[in-house]
Amino acid sequence: MALLKRIAPLFGPLLMAYIFLRYVRLGEVVAVYGRASLLFLAASLGFNTLLMLGKIHRLHILLHREGAGTGFFTMARGYSVANLLGQVSNLLVSDLVNAAALMAGSDRKGRIAAVFVFNRVCDLASVVLLMLLFFFMEGDRLRGFLGLKQGNTVILLAMALLLGAVCLLFRERLRQVAGDFIDLASRNWGPALCYVLFIYLCYTLCAFSEARALHLELPGGFLLLSYFLGSLISILPISVAGIGTRELVFVFLLKLVGIAPEGAVALSTLGFLLVPSLTLCLIYLVSLMGERHEARVHG
Repeated sequence: MALLKRIAPLFGPLLMAYIFLRYVRLGEVVAVYGRASLLFLAASLGFNTLLMLGKIHRLHILLHREGAGTGFFTMARGYSVANLLGQVSNLLVSDLVNAAALMAGSDRKGRIAAVFVFNRVCDLASVVLLMLLFFFMEGDRLRGFLGLKQGNTVILLAMALLLGAVCLLFRERLRQVAGDFIDLASRNWGPALCYVLFIYLCYTLCAFSEARALHLELPGGFLLLSYFLGSLISILPISVAGIGTRELVFVFLLKLVGIAPEGAVALSTLGFLLVPSLTLCLIYLVSLMGERHEARVHG
């Protein structure tokens, strides 16, 4: 079992290599990027920045409510570093690194852990619900792809199994912080809902901006379904930050609406790797300048 856990993340990169050997021509992917619209790329970067700032502010507010907060710029710097590490490992690593940094020297470790679990559960629940919505919206195409008359039923069962697998993955952490988590959720469900609406509105606008930037014409339901499923897969520890597994989803889903594999891979890489990484680097630089400014003002 220990060996399996160590080699599981290699599955994604190997799958990525298979996708390029079997379906994708690298030159065509480069050509897709070469035709990209700078205006829509800038829009994507802007919406992604708002999305990240929403997540940072949510974390900042909840931690302050639990008496375990720090300065906003310090929080932003730690968040950007942790999530950049998650971009090259696994997105769960970003939570662990960020939480560990905040717990150092704190007497509220349980509360800090509860905030991170609460945020992750909110995001997972939102992704699963939105994904189910778009599965049903695009049910006719998906039934044809699956070759089953009861495609929606099969999809619903598959999603239930996937959600069960995610719950099993987090079962130990959820059990450890169950009391703090329930208390936190009961007191913060209103703000949490507002943050979720803002974050996923920005996420939707990012998805549409990135598709337009690459001149990919596809139904909104399929676009968002691909993004939300890609988000869920990125969390699972079966690849390095979802690389390979996510691209395979994009290739086969977007093929149903006439998008070439090169366009699908370019969109996945842009939306889940390039734009988020650039956004996190910008937030890191701005947070450093903000910390220095605060130090000069209060020093």
